[in-house]
Amino acid sequence: MIEMEDIVQKFKKTITIQLLAIALILSTFIQQSYAVSLTDSQKDKINQDFRAIWVTTVLNLDYPSSTGLSSEQMKAEAIQILDDAKAMGMNAIVLQVRPAADAIYKSSINPWSKYLTGKQGIAPDGDFDPLKFWIDEAHNRGMALHAWLNPYRVTRKSSGEPAHDFSKLSSTHPAVLHPDWVVKYKDGNVYYDPGLPEVRDHLVASVKEIIDSYDVDGIHFDDYFYPGTDFDDSKSYAKYGAGFKNIGDWRRNNVDTLVSTVYETIKDKDPSIQFGISPFGIWANDKNHPEGSPTNGYESYFNQYADTKKWVQNHMLDYIAPQLYWQIGYSVADYSKLVTWWVNVAKESDVNLYIGHAAYRVGDTDPKSPWYGVNEIYRQLTLNENYDQIKGSIFFRYAFFKDNYDLRSLMTTYYQSGTQNLIQDKLVVGRPLNDVTTTAKSYYLGGASDSRYPLYLNGVEIKDRTSQGYFGTYVTLKDGVNTFTFTQNGKTAVRKITKKAPALAGPMSKVEIIPTSTWPQVERMIRNNEEIVFSCKAPIGATVTVTLNGKTYTMVPSVKSTTSSSPYATTYTFKTSLSVVMQSPKIVDLGKPVYKMTYKGIAYSQTSKESVKIIGDNAPYFATIINDAADTYESSSTSNGAHFILHKGMVDYITGINGDFVRLSSGVWIKKENITMKTGSLKYNSVKKTAHTKKNNVEEMYFYMDQKAVATVSYDGRKLLVSFSQTNGGKTLNLSTVNLASGVKMIQNSSNTQYEITLKDPSALGGYYLEDINGGIKLVLKQKFQIDEKNASLPLTGAHIIIDPGHGGKDSGALGLLGVNMPEKTIVSNYTVLLKSQLEALGAKVTLTRTEDVYFSLNDRLKFSKAQLADLYISIHSDSLEDTTDLTKVSGFTIYYKDSVAKPFAELIRKKIASELGRKDRGAKVMNFYVVRGTWTPSILIETGFVSNPSEFQWLIDPYEQNRFTKVVTESIVEYFSN
Repeated sequence: MIEMEDIVQKFKKTITIQLLAIALILSTFIQQSYAVSLTDSQKDKINQDFRAIWVTTVLNLDYPSSTGLSSEQMKAEAIQILDDAKAMGMNAIVLQVRPAADAIYKSSINPWSKYLTGKQGIAPDGDFDPLKFWIDEAHNRGMALHAWLNPYRVTRKSSGEPAHDFSKLSSTHPAVLHPDWVVKYKDGNVYYDPGLPEVRDHLVASVKEIIDSYDVDGIHFDDYFYPGTDFDDSKSYAKYGAGFKNIGDWRRNNVDTLVSTVYETIKDKDPSIQFGISPFGIWANDKNHPEGSPTNGYESYFNQYADTKKWVQNHMLDYIAPQLYWQIGYSVADYSKLVTWWVNVAKESDVNLYIGHAAYRVGDTDPKSPWYGVNEIYRQLTLNENYDQIKGSIFFRYAFFKDNYDLRSLMTTYYQSGTQNLIQDKLVVGRPLNDVTTTAKSYYLGGASDSRYPLYLNGVEIKDRTSQGYFGTYVTLKDGVNTFTFTQNGKTAVRKITKKAPALAGPMSKVEIIPTSTWPQVERMIRNNEEIVFSCKAPIGATVTVTLNGKTYTMVPSVKSTTSSSPYATTYTFKTSLSVVMQSPKIVDLGKPVYKMTYKGIAYSQTSKESVKIIGDNAPYFATIINDAADTYESSSTSNGAHFILHKGMVDYITGINGDFVRLSSGVWIKKENITMKTGSLKYNSVKKTAHTKKNNVEEMYFYMDQKAVATVSYDGRKLLVSFSQTNGGKTLNLSTVNLASGVKMIQNSSNTQYEITLKDPSALGGYYLEDINGGIKLVLKQKFQIDEKNASLPLTGAHIIIDPGHGGKDSGALGLLGVNMPEKTIVSNYTVLLKSQLEALGAKVTLTRTEDVYFSLNDRLKFSKAQLADLYISIHSDSLEDTTDLTKVSGFTIYYKDSVAKPFAELIRKKIASELGRKDRGAKVMNFYVVRGTWTPSILIETGFVSNPSEFQWLIDPYEQNRFTKVVTESIVEYFSN
């Protein structure tokens, strides 16, 4: 009786045969009808962006899947591999055609490979030629086919097979015909002796046979040369080694000769055929060779006698593809360091550099392994993007893609649609967001398009786009309306940019000294002998003077003459210092400057709006701070940011006024809204009492005074300086214990008292600030948080970190190439979420300045920071510039800080981002941004990149890259708190 299972199996077999027959008919039709060579343009494009998979035939690892398959089955498997590779975005196959001194092609000098039929020397059925089929099918898909040869290996024993087994070799095998060509090695395999000219001739002939008979796009050698230093080639060395210092140099010369001869043979036949080698990833360790890499592994130069570096420098091949099969950060052989080393080797040559990736290592089941999942391959690919010298990648090998969905998905996403395709079927112009009017000569247009289709601007294709379709172009403007029309796949976006001439001042409607131009227009008080500049606007060609306090000065025009008969205004100035004789400190009102002119016989006079006052030192005029935490400035302007913070009740003499700003004797300027001004003298002031205490990780220094003078504190990275204005007496400060501070020096003069505090170890300082107390002021020194080495799994336990996502609510920040759909506030919020999660996973307490898309003022952010007194404050932003700049050329990250207490962390994080991520480093810079003013904790602002630059924008919004970036920030924090 026939069992149901038998029926099912027979049905499956019948269907399989039918499907294979259909596949064969289709493949034959395609091969006969469409098999073509790649054009030179196609080859060049592939060579400059090489994306390949190694397909291994030895031991039937990839192809064919087993021995004894029919020709139809082998064709079906080849088509499946090619279709899979094409679907993943690959453009080349590196097919092993000579795995063990044999052939998967028709050869007159090498026997048919046993991996085809099970027995060496036996051809596949139906006159099937695997290499030709692979070439034709690859070319039908627009893919290149490189024929991969292992030059010296004769046998490749598998487990259980006898060592040095000649019995399985075909009777026509060159090793059988010429047993004197081979050497038996300790691994149980047989190798051709590289030192024999006859062997070299045979290998060159094997290459020549392939390029003469097949339309291959490349010849490829792998990493097997001499199998080891103990290779027994003493006979050939004795015969041919004369003239060499040692056997090592001779062996390297043997390999060099083969490589150079193969290269010359290929180029004599067809210069478009590429010759490449994928050597072991380490040429030499720097400890053994001064030009080697910072590694500590096996070395091809010394162990295999393959001088791979020389081949590149002497252009003995077209491409080099070092097998960098280690992870980023691996101590023995760090992928990132080896990439840098190979880039430096290749950058001065015409040899293309491709990277060999260890696809076989992905999918480790240990979550702690760097090869868990597929992220390590992704990290390597994105790292490669930072080097123009790297022209592609080759992945070892196909079976590991076939069996790993995540790896196939990564490749498909990475090569076919980019890392984060947000813009399929969209055409967006994000910069400028709307039509604009400008006086600029050029303007930047940027946006997003569908990467699958060409993009045109006014009918001309924009070819410079990112892999996801982001674009930017810097256009020249003509006078009037400029219309820019973007078109793609039936969609249109238009921007009109109107260029107008810069507004020019017209002729004066009246011959006069313009009343609103005379200095001063606001209240002005200066010190005795302080330099000032008189200024006004009057007609060009006039003679202008100014009179004040009985003195007359002739003013100098900016423009001296004009050809116009109409009157045009120019600025007249005169710089001088004003002084008066004072018997006692007081305020002297010099009155209002009087400006006079003569112009074409016309006389005219104009008095300034405000008078000029001179205040003597310690004149009886002082200010009292009425608002707590009042900002001060280094000049009578807010443009350079705030300086020190003063506290309610502090008093100081006034030494100057400029409109809404008042200068204090301590040298700072403060807005009138924060003070009251009063006539009178200040009491004699001194620091009558001091004290020093230490509580846990905080030190406090107390200064009690007769009256609350203006007190400031500054830090130069080594010492703190506490200054009391109008204080000419004081008590010394004695330290109760030596911890952060190791010594205090009091410095006095007639107008102020200072305390210079030397730190025992500046790297231990975690913040400082002045605090108002009853009867005086307190200096607080915070010790930097220190990681407990015993808590390795949660190193940040006990640390408190504030993260400030920039902008929010009505303040969108800079607009990226998607306009309002992905502005700066959204991007930095994504970074914040990741960073918070990573820090909390290490035990940190993380507080955000805003948790929703709401507006939060800069002043509120700073107050928030002061109230929290955390261990770090990090504000995250993305950068941009005006659209009148070519924004495609502006890129990189920047770290900003204001105070020296933040400098060590700013420099550390700058270096790690640059080295770990390969990002363009714009430096760690001192900048008086509002949110980094806090000295109570190291406060920095990170500009992660430029949202206006296409490649940067794509990088900034990529979740994977955001994760990488925030991980480096997290690692930097851990390192900072470890020191």
